[in-house]
Amino acid sequence: MNEAMNETMNGSMPLSLTLTSCLLAISVFWFSFVGLRKRLFSEGYSILWFTLSLLILIAPFVGPHLVGISRFLGFQSFSSLLFLVGILVSFVFLMILSIHVSKLRREVRKLSQRLALNSAHEGEIHS
Repeated sequence: MNEAMNETMNGSMPLSLTLTSCLLAISVFWFSFVGLRKRLFSEGYSILWFTLSLLILIAPFVGPHLVGISRFLGFQSFSSLLFLVGILVSFVFLMILSIHVSKLRREVRKLSQRLALNSAHEGEIHS
């Protein structure tokens, strides 16, 4: 048995996964900070990204509990559960963004129609 599999069997996370998670959390936090500072996205989304980076940072340090949960759910390794959770979080985030984009499209269409009606009405007045 290799070292990573042995650590997973003992209830702890492999060191490489812990380091990767910490590096990912720091990267997401930095991206969130820079994005908020440059006003690339709103405060609501930056809070979401800060929360995500915090969860990614905490995950490796509560590893033994999460390894037990992953075994209970039938996963062979904690990495598989972590990957599935990441995909599910991504789907939820994509759903939120899709709803937001759809709402913005409806608003743009309404504003375009109002602008066209106002322009046509203004043209009638000046004629």
